[in-house]
Amino acid sequence: MEQLLASLPARVIAIGAIIIGLILILINDPPRTICDTQLEVFKEAQQRFLFKSETNGISRTPDIEKQLETCRGSAGPGGCFELFEKLKRLLADLENVPKQCSKAASGFAEVRRAIYESARVMTLMAWGDRAPVAYTQRYGWFDSSDIALFCRIKHQAVILYGKEQWEQFRGAVARELPQANTLNPEQIWQRSIFSTSCQGFK
Repeated sequence: MEQLLASLPARVIAIGAIIIGLILILINDPPRTICDTQLEVFKEAQQRFLFKSETNGISRTPDIEKQLETCRGSAGPGGCFELFEKLKRLLADLENVPKQCSKAASGFAEVRRAIYESARVMTLMAWGDRAPVAYTQRYGWFDSSDIALFCRIKHQAVILYGKEQWEQFRGAVARELPQANTLNPEQIWQRSIFSTSCQGFK
């Protein structure tokens, strides 16, 4: 090897060293893509609500955890107001992520949990403590803006994780609904927010 290097012109050796150096730089610090930039902007916008943060060495729980708990423990819109407002902001930020970056955005465990857990909580809140007696009562205390929010969450879930996963999630949540064991699957579907036609709420 030493003899081979000694036989090569200095110029060839220098060019080879530069190429190897560039390859090592690219491996250790790959060039940023548009998705890297977009996801950085997204994380910055959602830092307090969705992601853990650290201040002076102290880890801070994301706001969504407290707001989900408050909403779950409430019996009306007051306890869910702050959560719903922050979810609207989250969805707006997700909708601003370019389509080619959606797969990368879906890779955040925090995004996945926010989408599915908020949809679960909203379904339980709309259903109430007992099974609605008719499909006309499937929204409980929800108003049109709350229904629109649920539809936007569903839309993002399907975009990010696929329709099949949404249907699996829907089946799992349906089994959690109070008194669901007294109804057949069609009755559960008709009396839950899942049966909403979201065409008019996008």
